[in-house]
Amino acid sequence: MDVVHQNISSNMPGMIHELAQSLLIIHAYVRGSLERIKNNNLTVEQLRSLFIKVKEQLELMFKLLTAWCS
Repeated sequence: MDVVHQNISSNMPGMIHELAQSLLIIHAYVRGSLERIKNNNLTVEQLRSLFIKVKEQLELMFKLLTAWCS
């Protein structure tokens, strides 16, 4: 096994945890927003805020994956 694969394997539990955290955050934001849409209780600004938060979590996930694979 080469150094890159050893590094990824040894960090796998941490990687999974970090990615799962971001996915849980995204899921919660989306679930809450869908409920508010269903109740006709979501403004455009709140939806914009949701997209910004989801984008931030996706950027974090990308940075983590990039760092772990380099």
